[in-house]
Order: sequence, then C-alpha cells, then structure tokens
Amino acid sequence: MARRVDIEDLGPPATDHVNRRRVEEYVANLDHMPPVVVYRTPEGLLLVDGYHRVAAALRLGRTSIEADIRDGTRSDALEFAIANAAKQGVAPESALAAIKRRHQR
Repeated sequence: MARRVDIEDLGPPATDHVNRRRVEEYVANLDHMPPVVVYRTPEGLLLVDGYHRVAAALRLGRTSIEADIRDGTRSDALEFAIANAAKQGVAPESALAAIKRRHQR
C-alpha cells in the first residue's frame, strides 16, 4: 500500500545517474506514475526505485511523494535495486557501482 513520505527523509537527491530530459518528461506525468519504492531498514529509509520521479517532484516544488514502503535490511534493498535495474537493461555491475557511489557520500 502506497503512502506519502517526506522526500528529505530519503537522503540527498541523486544526481550522478539522473537524466534531465527524463525528469522533465516525468514532471508532466508525475501524478499518473507508480509510487517510488522505499525500504524501511534499521538504518532508515532507502529509496531503491524512483530517483527520476523524486527529481521530478523536487522540480515541481513538492516535499513529499507517494511510496511503496517495504520493510527489510540494507541487503534486501540492494538486492531489489540490482534486480530492478536489470529489468530496465542496466548491467548488475553498473547498478552496484552507482549504488556504492551514492552511499559513499
């Protein structure tokens, strides 16, 4: 079940792999898109799918976004993110490298 989460609770916005053109397309359609996927872990909330949707929401001046919140560990979130990236044609190695860059900040 989706519910709204504060975008600031998802950590700093990702910028290294966000396509600006896609963000602009999402701005026009954000209210008709599926919720982002967030894992609630012992360390806090982790966004695992929906970086472009979050960027579009921020572009629109929004402070919250609809999210599918799942309980799990950081490892569960990582597995989901890599599997989801593979469905979108991203090599697992590339997905893992992007995740590592994001979480080293």
